[in-house]
Amino acid sequence: MIGGSSPSPSQVRIAAEVWWVESHWVILEIVKHGIGWAFASDHVIAASPATSDLVMPDLQFDAGDWPVALELAWHKQRPHGPAAEWLRARLGSTRISTAL
Repeated sequence: MIGGSSPSPSQVRIAAEVWWVESHWVILEIVKHGIGWAFASDHVIAASPATSDLVMPDLQFDAGDWPVALELAWHKQRPHGPAAEWLRARLGSTRISTAL
């Protein structure tokens, strides 16, 4: 878990103090214990045993798409095959919400 007041350059800062956590489940446990608040995916909340302990307000601003940082990584010493090239081109040219 990383705490601090400066965000990663590729992520939007929406609070003065930000905690970056590697696990959605850890985020829910932190919120459950009253340390703060978080945005979490509906499917993560629904599958969590902490669901009954969480309050989920009806958000008025959540009607549109949100940009999501997506990183592709592969081995430097292996050539990219046709599938990797297609995936890279597809993700680079298509919005995630319309690609699915």
